[in-house]
Amino acid sequence: MSIPNPSHKSPTRRAGLSTEYVQLSSPSRCATRPESFPEQSISRWLRSAVILDTRLSNRNESRVSFKGGASRISLILAFIILTLLNWSPAHAQSRERDYLRVHYSKYSFFYCPEDSAFIDPLWQLLRNSIPVVEHQLLLQLSDSVRFFITPSEREWARVTAGSPLWANGIAYPSRGIAVLKSPSFGLKYGSPLPITAIHEYVHLLIESGAEDAEIPRWLNEGLAQLLANQYDYRDTDLLSRAVVSNRLHRLWDIQHLLSMNDQDARLAYAQSLIAVEWLRDEYGMAGLSNLIHELRGGKRFEEVFPALYGMQFGEFESRVLQKLRDTYSTAFYMNTEFWVPILFVVLVFFAGFARYRHRRKTVAKWEESEYGNRGHDDDSPKPPPYTINYTLVRNRPTDTDSSPRRPSPGARNDDDDPPHDKPLPGKE
Repeated sequence: MSIPNPSHKSPTRRAGLSTEYVQLSSPSRCATRPESFPEQSISRWLRSAVILDTRLSNRNESRVSFKGGASRISLILAFIILTLLNWSPAHAQSRERDYLRVHYSKYSFFYCPEDSAFIDPLWQLLRNSIPVVEHQLLLQLSDSVRFFITPSEREWARVTAGSPLWANGIAYPSRGIAVLKSPSFGLKYGSPLPITAIHEYVHLLIESGAEDAEIPRWLNEGLAQLLANQYDYRDTDLLSRAVVSNRLHRLWDIQHLLSMNDQDARLAYAQSLIAVEWLRDEYGMAGLSNLIHELRGGKRFEEVFPALYGMQFGEFESRVLQKLRDTYSTAFYMNTEFWVPILFVVLVFFAGFARYRHRRKTVAKWEESEYGNRGHDDDSPKPPPYTINYTLVRNRPTDTDSSPRRPSPGARNDDDDPPHDKPLPGKE
């Protein structure tokens, strides 16, 4: 990974400091962090492929007539790929020569001009916090420590060789280097720059001089948060959702922290802190310091842990997970993020039901106004139950008529007439 190296010199832009240049060195690989950005390995592979393809084409040129054409095409494609790799935007916009450097005793800070205002407050907090951290772990760094503050995401990716963007800092204990993100990043979550610097310094303190030690990731990250007073990753909402959905990490799964996404990484940080706090509460900082010293001495974790704490690691992990379930299972149901969607669904249901009732009442009123007020005893005229053929009523003979009529041929019998053709009462 590419990191600044104060090997070349040039005038600094800050008054009162020694005039020095800062330039980034060539990439290298760190055993405790992800592998370096594969750009250089791809370049070497392509160069080897070009050489091999050239040799094969020269060897088979007399046998196959079109082999030379295919070889030339592959050479052209390899040249284009190499050109794109060598002139990628990350290299084209590199800020190697923009870095300034300032020294405080054995601590050096590398930064770009726009981050100059953060250096003095950063050093003031580190100067007060580093002795406390070293005293709690009974460790001390004898070599110099360098902090690099990257001003942008592009510069972060270039300097850290493509480390995850959710990380706020990364430490390289074998080289005594900690790379931090500038506050100008506008981080969504994470602690301020000084707290992150202490976090990374704890990593340097634990692993420097013992790169081959078997220190679990959860223990390393939990101690770094604990000693830096970094509690922003212990998110109640995040932990409660993980408990209810049964998505808690096993502690050994946190070993793959750098390959996780941002949500899983935040959960891993929170669980690491809670696990280390459990050990601190039970055995004190002396118990944690003894564990670190034993591991730095080359002993295996599976042997040291039960010897110090009197229980197997599996039992400890079960207790920590049970503590998480007991603490955060009820917190989920007290979270507003849980109840707001439910209340929204309930309100939508009642609003729809009220709308349905209102429409039913409106339709009933329309029917009542169209057909009249049925079933009410009032003086309003009501429509007749049937229609009357008044022509037949007028032509019908009455009982007082003494001269009987003879029915005309084809006429119907009065007895066969339907009842509605009879005269109305009182009209006879």
